[in-house]
Amino acid sequence: MEGARELIEDLRQLGHRVVLASSAKQDEVERYLDQLEAREIIDAWTTSADVESTKPEPDLVHAALERVHGSPEEAVMVGDTSWDVEAARRAGVDTLAVLTGGFAAQELRDAGAVEVFESVNELRSGLSQTPLRSSQRRAVARRSSVRARCSPQESSIDRLAPTIWLTVSPW
Repeated sequence: MEGARELIEDLRQLGHRVVLASSAKQDEVERYLDQLEAREIIDAWTTSADVESTKPEPDLVHAALERVHGSPEEAVMVGDTSWDVEAARRAGVDTLAVLTGGFAAQELRDAGAVEVFESVNELRSGLSQTPLRSSQRRAVARRSSVRARCSPQESSIDRLAPTIWLTVSPW
């Protein structure tokens, strides 16, 4: 997934904790970590062995939260399938979606994505306009200005997130 490692680096520079939330088997996750060269820059990862039910059930999101002692209120998921979005929504976590998983933008919005990007690189370019802009809480006035730029459906985007999940679909 082009730009994925750079996104992780960007998020780390902003102070986020990053968890690779995957329902793949351990050997597949190991391959993803190697492809991304991400072992040293992410905080944790999950595999299918960590959950009873996979997406769209929220088990994977809960397992990722547990890995970094995070809460749904402080988290944002980056995903590329409607199952990612649905799992996060069921866990009380907002999702920023990218169009790399074969789903249409409207499908991802219908599943509950607060914002949809054409690619990981487009997300990186727009990072300062998302809940991932900083891991530090800002003044209420700043959050209000973000809310004013969003549609009513996207009003939850004003939460700032110290934790992020990247889900990886086989590519």
